[in-house]
Amino acid sequence: MENNPYAPPSSQIPTEEAKTSPVARFFQVLAGVLLIIFSLLILIISIMGVVAGIRHLFSDTIQNAIALAQLLGAVLFLVLGIWLMKVGIRLVSGKKKPEEANRKPIWVKLFLIYVSMGAIGMVYSYLIMSSGTLPMTPEQRAYFDNLGMLYYLLIFSSTLLNLAAGITLFRLRAIAVKLLLISLILNPILMLYTVFISGYSPASSAEQILSLISSLVGMGILIAIFLYSLNLKKQGKLT
Repeated sequence: MENNPYAPPSSQIPTEEAKTSPVARFFQVLAGVLLIIFSLLILIISIMGVVAGIRHLFSDTIQNAIALAQLLGAVLFLVLGIWLMKVGIRLVSGKKKPEEANRKPIWVKLFLIYVSMGAIGMVYSYLIMSSGTLPMTPEQRAYFDNLGMLYYLLIFSSTLLNLAAGITLFRLRAIAVKLLLISLILNPILMLYTVFISGYSPASSAEQILSLISSLVGMGILIAIFLYSLNLKKQGKLT
């Protein structure tokens, strides 16, 4: 290949790190630090869950199916925590793998992990509540019994929609945008049903406020991912 006399010296060609603006680098480091902290919490909780699951397998107080589900869920969370730790360290260090350009966007992977963790948690919560192994007051038991089949239909549908959206977005399919839109419509319906139709909750005011905040945060994440998927579609990255 002939040398171009008008080309700048190689020392003056900006590297990939130099192309990153200080603001973008700041948010990248911030996201990495938060991810590391979050992964540490997941690792601690998952290790405790593994220990508790093993102990429950050899106990007569909890059904083996519940104990096995708890153990498998804890192991999955442990693997996810290790992977998130590696991602956080990579974001903080700013290092990229050689094949990084051909890899899927990191937010697509994180959203799939988020919805997968939500699905595991929902199934586990349903199992321990339906089996009666979770200690509850008569008021709490009456509240959950009053939720009815429509509530469980809505929450299972919402969970499956989120999981399907996460999988299709991970595969960079355009149908993920429609699935996310349907989920955004279904989630407020589920929130309204839980608050106004299912009856009075026996939870304390602080617990109700925390539940409302977590629901709003979940809605915010869905809206952000929906807008992100729209941007990916406009860029032609979804097929």
